Amino acid sequence: MFAGKLHAVLCREYKHRIKGRDYYDYIRYLKNVYSVNLNHLQKRMEQSGKWQLNESLSLSTLKELLFQRFADIDFSKAKEDALHFLTVSEQESLALWDTDFFVDITERYLKVE
Repeated sequence: MFAGKLHAVLCREYKHRIKGRDYYDYIRYLKNVYSVNLNHLQKRMEQSGKWQLNESLSLSTLKELLFQRFADIDFSKAKEDALHFLTVSEQESLALWDTDFFVDITERYLKVE
């Protein structure tokens, strides 16, 4: 399931509305120490045309892709979207959401199987 959420974070095309839920779920997976199945993620990315068939996805490459994605995200819009499904106490954690926060937690907690 974590590979599927990573696929959404990396590959979902945001037209006008960033899915804050993707980023909330990403944090939840990291917090609960889930490991990502790189092979499964690679296959999903290949199927959606976001990865070359002749390349292997590594942890370092995955992190680079995530860092690029985080740099492109308007986290104010992601926070706005996430507000709709969070409790009041959970909403306070949205203050942390920015590129640096997501890079930091990815560096510290992202693990592979």
